[in-house]
Amino acid sequence: MIPSKDILRASALVGSAALLLYGLWLIPSLLMILVTGLLFGTLLYTGGAWTAAKLRLPHAGGVVVLSMGIVALGIVIFLTVLPSFVAELDAINDRLMTGFQAVETTVPSEWQSDLDIQNAADFFTQISGGVYEQLVAVGSGVVEATTAIVVSIIITLYLAFQPQQYYDGFLSLIPSGRQEPVRESLAIAASTLSGWFIGRVSSMVIVGLGTYGALLLLGVPAAFALAMIAGLLSFIPNLGPLLSFIPAGLVALSVSGWMVLYVAVLYVGIQTLESYFITPMIQKKMVDLLPVVVISAQLMFGLWFGLVGVLVAAPLVAVGQALLTRWYT
Repeated sequence: MIPSKDILRASALVGSAALLLYGLWLIPSLLMILVTGLLFGTLLYTGGAWTAAKLRLPHAGGVVVLSMGIVALGIVIFLTVLPSFVAELDAINDRLMTGFQAVETTVPSEWQSDLDIQNAADFFTQISGGVYEQLVAVGSGVVEATTAIVVSIIITLYLAFQPQQYYDGFLSLIPSGRQEPVRESLAIAASTLSGWFIGRVSSMVIVGLGTYGALLLLGVPAAFALAMIAGLLSFIPNLGPLLSFIPAGLVALSVSGWMVLYVAVLYVGIQTLESYFITPMIQKKMVDLLPVVVISAQLMFGLWFGLVGVLVAAPLVAVGQALLTRWYT
């Protein structure tokens, strides 16, 4: 006979899951807010624990020190890096027009009507021109975005400072005889997520610095902004490098056709080094992610949840693949 306590726990777990799924079905953005909070809460918790161990502080002290370091780094970047980045974005816009003009003078006139170069130039001018105007347009959804960010930060901080309460509360919903596999799964998820994040950030720094140096040697204009874009987008496996090449290729087009080829070879080379040497070296203990699975998850999450879905797809795949490897192989 099944104990009544286990029946109540199972009923509470099923009911909670049903209500959560119903809410997520009604409000898809709620899923991304919760997932983002869980991901960053786990990262801040593990980072705070490492900081506390190194500095011989209590756990809360380690989280505070790490949080203050992150905020300080953000302020430094905002004050020193962002102004140059925005200024070079305007320079990229000017270079795009120069590139399209070069195409118009190179391509035979009888081909231009078929290629519709002028409309392409107008299109890229519209989407890339006027950085400040674009920022104002994005500001139309600032209330919703700010609300989502604030809620995610609250979830992150609660999980980072008081993880044991939520950990014990979740385990209390699991029958006592089945709690050990759940404990191990949670530990695997936290370890995998932390390793993946450290690896991605390290790769972002290496890709950004390497791209900046190579673009400077090639003499490509706006090298700093293009390298920043390459570094930031490398956070997204597979799709990020492809997206980062688009502005770089267009800027190179304003210099010469050969420069486009040089930049293409450069980006392919950096992507190859990042995928087959840098990332495996950094993430020695990480499970190798299957590219087709990651790309499929990115496309599905992108369609369902937008940009945030694309960003969180890879770490979720990493956690899922690590759990499947542990329990089914």
